[in-house]
Amino acid sequence: MISYANKFTDQLQKHFVVVLWDQREAGETKKLNPTLKTLTVDLFESDAVEVINYLRQRFNQDKIYLAGHSWGGFLALQVAAHHGNLLAGCFAAAPMVHQVESERLSLQKMKEAASVEKNEVALQELNKIQIPFETGEQLYFHRRWLNELLNRQRRLLKKAM
Repeated sequence: MISYANKFTDQLQKHFVVVLWDQREAGETKKLNPTLKTLTVDLFESDAVEVINYLRQRFNQDKIYLAGHSWGGFLALQVAAHHGNLLAGCFAAAPMVHQVESERLSLQKMKEAASVEKNEVALQELNKIQIPFETGEQLYFHRRWLNELLNRQRRLLKKAM
């Protein structure tokens, strides 16, 4: 998101120093500093705290504001829960919540929609999915049909209006 972050941080930049960073194994960080460590929530949280402490020292601030979106929103909430003393505030936009349950429910709804549409290709691919995902292929099929079936339903709703 760093490449287009100015689109949603431009107003914040008028009042704050906005710092964006790529987490481990993402974006420029992956290219410049790949890791051999197992990626865990605790590791990402530790990295975030390290960045926060660096920024506190660099800008001579006791506390800073932390914001995150989606996975970053979840991570921001984790940091706030465990290291709230470092933060002046925490903003989580559309954070992931109960992700496994969300994936399970959306898979169920997609299978129902594919059955109603008699979409054998979708049903065949959706039936390969296990929640939590066991392979990248399962994630791909989930996201593919989530996007396709939602777009079909949007088109149908548009026609009905």
